[in-house]
Amino acid sequence: MSTLRPSLSKKWRAVEGCYKSYPCGEVEVDAARCGQSKYNQSLSRNRSLCGEHLIFLITRGVAAMKPGEITLGRLAVVPALFTAWGLWSISARYGTSWQAWALWLVGIGAGMGIGWMMLRRAVLTANRATGKLWRSADYSLLPLLLVTFMVKYGFESALAMSPTLAGDVGFRAAYLLLSGGFTGIFVGKYIRYVAAWRLAAPSDDPQVTG
Repeated sequence: MSTLRPSLSKKWRAVEGCYKSYPCGEVEVDAARCGQSKYNQSLSRNRSLCGEHLIFLITRGVAAMKPGEITLGRLAVVPALFTAWGLWSISARYGTSWQAWALWLVGIGAGMGIGWMMLRRAVLTANRATGKLWRSADYSLLPLLLVTFMVKYGFESALAMSPTLAGDVGFRAAYLLLSGGFTGIFVGKYIRYVAAWRLAAPSDDPQVTG
């Protein structure tokens, strides 16, 4: 089986050249060198990492269902996570292919518009004294996180089991556009939060709705 580039993270580094485990869904095993036991170990570790990620995302989604104050830094975690996941996956499979990156960026652009619109009725109040942003309950985040995770995990699993799919034109377009699109939704929502903060004058008791 072909070998992907070594992981940049110790948590997912290659072990004895037998397999490379990438974040959530990407596992390659050289069965001839490592045997079934190594293959089972790689799958078990990968599933454990994915389970940790999923639990983290669920806690974020549940927390967003309650109105309250939160920092822009904490709001940036989810879009940063999905952006990093996308960068990692595309870099590992397509390298510097401008066509692949262009499709991903098109998806991100479309997703950003959707994410911005999803918060058009949100009530956002910047509290300059505490450095936090008060936001109304966001009931869309939890289902969006779950759908995004399942879609991305499904694509990554399919590519791990059949690496040749990366070269299929239709599959590649769907993978890159959807991956970028879902990532863009979270980026767009975050930009909406940042815009609400920036529009608030320090001397006011600002509230931005829409």
